[in-house]
Amino acid sequence: MRVAIYESELCEKHLENLKSDFPEKPDRVKVISSALHKLQDSQHLQALEFLTPEPVTTEDLRSIHSSKHIQNINSCVTQATEEQCVVKYLHDSDVLLDSTSNEAALVAAGAMRDAVQLVYSGQITKAFCNVRPPGHHAHSYKAEGFCLYNNVWFGVTQARKIALSLALPAPRIAIIDWDVHHGDGTENFVLRNTDLPTYFLSLHQKWTTIWPRTGKECYKQREESICINHNLKPGEGDVEVKEYFQNFLIPDLRKWKPDIIFISCGFDAHVLDPIGKLNYSSSLYGWMTAQLVDVANEMCAGRLISVLEGGYNLQALGEASVEHVKALIGLDAE
Repeated sequence: MRVAIYESELCEKHLENLKSDFPEKPDRVKVISSALHKLQDSQHLQALEFLTPEPVTTEDLRSIHSSKHIQNINSCVTQATEEQCVVKYLHDSDVLLDSTSNEAALVAAGAMRDAVQLVYSGQITKAFCNVRPPGHHAHSYKAEGFCLYNNVWFGVTQARKIALSLALPAPRIAIIDWDVHHGDGTENFVLRNTDLPTYFLSLHQKWTTIWPRTGKECYKQREESICINHNLKPGEGDVEVKEYFQNFLIPDLRKWKPDIIFISCGFDAHVLDPIGKLNYSSSLYGWMTAQLVDVANEMCAGRLISVLEGGYNLQALGEASVEHVKALIGLDAE
């Protein structure tokens, strides 16, 4: 299988001059890009296609975000540009912006739009968006937790738009979020937009032990949509995840019958990550991906799009992203 990799130099510029040791830094996407280009240079030369996404417009983002939220982002970027500094979003130290941040965010969302268009064309059915800032904590009305706009939910809305333009039924969406943190922003979008049938799973560290301290264990059904939060205790890792996938997630997902699968691909549950307290190996990311690739190939005409969320150890990012993309190509995972 061929896999599209979306990346942009604009995503590397966001906060590139920040002096402090802020976890969400440009080296995250740089180390992934380097690792994947090396993978391309090996025996997988023909399998990867590196593409540069086109930015969306702020008007495009009004389809999911409030005008006030977009205005707040633009005001922060204007201030950062005029004062040549980094500013906090609404005094939130977890959301920093500089003069390049809006360009990076528009390109990150654009990667999702472009990936959706590509997989629905049938030319390439798998894509990984190596972009930042991440998105799964962003709500319709606010930025949060390093995230400005909700990239994965924007991709979901584009899937519906494109499917309808092709005279296809509104797609049944699956979003699998395996970042170490609860995908609170994405869950909020799912619950507020039940006209779009969505199966959402956030698989994360136990909610009482990690920010944002939401995501209590649950299985919620709202009309045709399902929201699941599954908590892992600090110290848990490969064994517990594989049991959960095999005994619950994959059978339940097959029963739900998605038309396209999105992965909110955080690598911060890795054992080396400085923020999370879970113990995922690099190879586990390949194994999880392979399980979802099987479902996509069986039920979704192969359509699967992954987008980078968290992950703050550079060694882990390089190793785990390679395992993830190799599984997207269809190479056997351990």
